[in-house]
Amino acid sequence: MNVVPGSDIDASHRPPARRPAVEQVGPLEVDLEQRTVTRDNGRVSLSSRAYAILAVLIEHRGSLVTKQDLAKLVWRDRDVEENTLQVHVMSLRRALGTERSLIQTIPGRGYILLAQPIHAPGRTRRATHQELPYVDTLFGRETAIADVVDLMTSRQVVTLVGAGGIGKTSLAVELCRSLGDRFEVVRFISLSSISTERQAREALLSAFSDTARGTAVSVDQLVGALKGTRCLLVLDNCEHLIDVAAAIAVDLTAAHSDIRVVATSREPLAISGEALYWVPTLACPPEGATLEQLETADSVRLFTYRSQRFSMPLVNDEATLSMVADICRRLDGIPLAIELAASRTASLGLEAIRANLDRRFAILTGGSRDALPRHQTLRAVFDWSYRLLSAKEQLVFRLVGVFVDGFSLEGAWSLATGFGLTSQDTTEALASLASKSLISMDRTRATRYQLLDSARAYAIDCMEANGEKAAADRAHAEFFKSLVADVRIAVREAAGIQTWPEFEAERGNLRSAMTWAFSPLGDVRFGIELASQSASHFFELSALDECTYWSSKALQALRDASLEEQLPTVHLNLLCAYAAALVYIEGPSPLVYTLWEQTLAVALAHDAFSHQLRAMWGLWNASQYGGFAYTALNRVKEFDKLASTRGSTFQATLSHRLYGIALHYLGRHQEAAVELETALSSDELDTKKWVITGIRTGQAAVTKATLARVLWFQGDREGALAMAREAEDDGRTFGHELTLAYILLEASVSIAIFTRDSVALVDAVEELARECKKAALHIWLQCCDAFMWVARAMNSHLDSSELRSFETAIARLRQTHYLAVYPLVAIEYARALHTAGRSSGAIDFLSEVIGECELSGNLWYLEELRAVSASYLDDVRV
Repeated sequence: MNVVPGSDIDASHRPPARRPAVEQVGPLEVDLEQRTVTRDNGRVSLSSRAYAILAVLIEHRGSLVTKQDLAKLVWRDRDVEENTLQVHVMSLRRALGTERSLIQTIPGRGYILLAQPIHAPGRTRRATHQELPYVDTLFGRETAIADVVDLMTSRQVVTLVGAGGIGKTSLAVELCRSLGDRFEVVRFISLSSISTERQAREALLSAFSDTARGTAVSVDQLVGALKGTRCLLVLDNCEHLIDVAAAIAVDLTAAHSDIRVVATSREPLAISGEALYWVPTLACPPEGATLEQLETADSVRLFTYRSQRFSMPLVNDEATLSMVADICRRLDGIPLAIELAASRTASLGLEAIRANLDRRFAILTGGSRDALPRHQTLRAVFDWSYRLLSAKEQLVFRLVGVFVDGFSLEGAWSLATGFGLTSQDTTEALASLASKSLISMDRTRATRYQLLDSARAYAIDCMEANGEKAAADRAHAEFFKSLVADVRIAVREAAGIQTWPEFEAERGNLRSAMTWAFSPLGDVRFGIELASQSASHFFELSALDECTYWSSKALQALRDASLEEQLPTVHLNLLCAYAAALVYIEGPSPLVYTLWEQTLAVALAHDAFSHQLRAMWGLWNASQYGGFAYTALNRVKEFDKLASTRGSTFQATLSHRLYGIALHYLGRHQEAAVELETALSSDELDTKKWVITGIRTGQAAVTKATLARVLWFQGDREGALAMAREAEDDGRTFGHELTLAYILLEASVSIAIFTRDSVALVDAVEELARECKKAALHIWLQCCDAFMWVARAMNSHLDSSELRSFETAIARLRQTHYLAVYPLVAIEYARALHTAGRSSGAIDFLSEVIGECELSGNLWYLEELRAVSASYLDDVRV
C-alpha cells in the first residue's frame, strides 16, 4: 500500500512489514534492535524519550505523526506539554546536524520524517566546514537559527548583536552547519586576534585562497573571483574593528547578490541594508516552576549538561534544579556565565555558587582552555568591552551601575551632572552603550534603560576601583528623594493623579537608596525623611510588607536620634503608614491601636488636622474589623464631627460610608442602606481621593461591596447579587489588590455563603488568596483557609479529623484579631458539628459566639446565629 506523504497515521490500514535492523536517518545509523544511534562510528547520546520519538518517526517515515499520536505512543497517554515535545525534537535535529531538515514540522499538527536524501553521483560540495570553530551542544537556539535564516532571505548582511558571552559565535557556527547545501562556499573568519585593517584584509584573502585560486591579491579581485558563487562569510568578533568589518561587508555584498555576510558583534555594523538580530539570553524558569518546567528550561539544561561534562552530574530532583534555576536567573541566562558557574560545581558545590554570586567575578573562572582568553573568566568578558569605550562612556557605564532594576534618562542625567558631564554627554554615552550591548532599552517603558546583573556588578567594581562609589550612592539617593517629593507635590495639587506606575518602576531604586541611607556609610536623617516620603507610595502599590519595614525602621531611627519634635510631620507620616499597613499584616492588634493613639496625640499637639482625621479613621478601622462594633460607631461620630467642621465635602461623604459600615455591623441594616446610598450618590466618591488613606482605593467600589451585603439582609437578594458583581467588576478595573481583596471578602465570599453556593465560594476564595499573596494581606489569607473549610463542609460531612482541622483554621483566624467575619465562619463550623451528630457541641459553641457578639456589638449576623441555635435545641429536645 502506498502511503501519501503528509497523511495521518492509520495503523489499522498499514500492513505489517519487517524493517531492517539498522535504519539510516541522514548521517545517523539507528539500530532498532539494540536501541542505539551512531554517527561517524561514534555513539550519539539521546534521551530515552528522544529515541522513542525517532523510532516512531522512522516507523511512519513519509507520513505525518500528530502530536497526539506521539504523546500516545511515547508517553503512554500521559499529559505532556507541547514545549516538552519540542525540546526532544530539537535534540534530534541537533544530532542530524546539517540534515536537520529531514524532520519537518507541520504547524499545529505534528512532524514528518522525510525520505533519506539521495546525493547525485560525483557531485562535490565546495562548501568547507573545516575552518569552523568547535561548538559543543547548543540549547535553546532553534528559534534563533530559524529567525536568522529568514532574515538572510531578504538581507545580504545580518549582524548577530548581543552582550559578551551571550553565544553569538556559537549561534553563527551552528548557522553555518544548518544551512547545508544552500551555499557553495562557507568561510568563518575570527577577528578576535586581529588588530589592524591590513591584518583583517589579509585574513579575508587567505580564507578564500583556494576558491580564488591564488589570483586575488586585493578585496576587489576577490569580489570578481566570487562572481556567481553562492557564498556565506562569517565575520566573528567585529566590535574592536567595527569600521573595517563594515567596509568588508559592503565591498563583498555590493557587487553580488549571491553573497551573504553574517557578522557577530557587540554593536551593529551600521551599514545600509544591514539586518540586526539581537541574540536573546537563554530562557530561565520562573520562581516556583514545576519539575517539568525546570527540566525543559534552556538555561537549566545547559547548566546540567555542562556540570556533567565537568564530572559533576546533578540529581534531577526539584530541589536541585530549583537551585540551578535560581543561579541561572541571577546570571541573566547568559550562556557563558552559566557554563563558568557549572564548571565550578565540582569544586564549590551548588549552595556555595549561589551564595557567592555577589562575588561572581571571583568565582566564575576556569572556563575551557581552548576558549578565547576573554571567555575564560566572566571578568575578562567585560574587560574586553570596557576597554573599547571612550572615557565618557566608561564614566557613564560606571555611574549607572548604582541603579537597581533599571533607570530613567532623567536619573542618569542627574547622576552624571555631579561628575562633570552635561545632559548631552550622558545621552550620547547611553546611546553608545546601548548599541554596544552593555545596557539595553526597557521595552515596556520609553526612555528607560536596564543593565544585566553581571554588567551592573562589573560597573560597581569599576566604580569602587575609581573611588566613585560613595559619591554615586549619595547622588542616587538625593535624586530619588527629590523625585518622591515632586510626586507628592503633584498628588497634593491634583488628587487622584496616577503616580504608581512610575513609582512601581523605581521600587528597587528607592529600596536601594534607603538601604544606603540607614547603613553606616549613609545619612540617617536623610533615610528617615526619604522613608517618610516613600512609605505612602509603597502602600499605594500594595507593597505592605515594605511599607511596614521601612516605616518601622525609620521610626526607630527617629526615636534613637531624638528627632520626633524636630520632624513632627515626618513622624506623623511614618506613624500613619506603619499603622495603616500593619493592620492588614497583623490584623487589628494591640500594636495597631497603640500606633493610631500615638498618631492622634502627636497630631493634636501640633494641630495637624489631616493627621487627626487619619488617626480617627484608623481607630475606627481597627475597632470595626476587630469586631468591636459599639466602639467603631463612636469612632465614626468623632470622624464625622471633625470632617464636618474642618474637612472637605469629600471627607464628609466618606463619613456616610463609615456610618453605613458601622450600622451594618450593628445589625441596623435599614439605616446602613441609607448612609451607603447617600455616599454613592455623591460624584466625589469616584472623582476625588483622600491622599492620606491611599489614593488608589476605589471608594465607590468598596462602598458597593458593603451595600451588596446590606441589600441581602433587607431581602433584596437579586439586588445583592447584582451589586456584588458590579463591585467586583469595578475592583478588577482598578487593578488595585487591596481594593479587590476587600470587595471579594466583604461581598463575594459572604454572599456565596448566604446562597450556599460552594462553587462560587471556592472561586471567590481562590481569587482572594491570589490578591492577598500579591499584597502581603496576611490576615485575609488566614480567612481564606477558614473559608475553604466552609466550602468543604457544604459539600460533604466532615469526619473527626477534618473537624479538628476546621477548628484549627478558626483558631488561627481568631489569633489575627480580625473578628468582623468571625460569626460567618463560626455558624458554618456549628453546622458541620451538627451534621456530624454533635448537636450539643454545636449549641454550646453557638452560645459562646452569641455572647461575644452581644458584648462587642458585632450583631450583623446575630439573628441567623440565634435561629440556627434554636433549631438545634429543638432537635436535641426531640
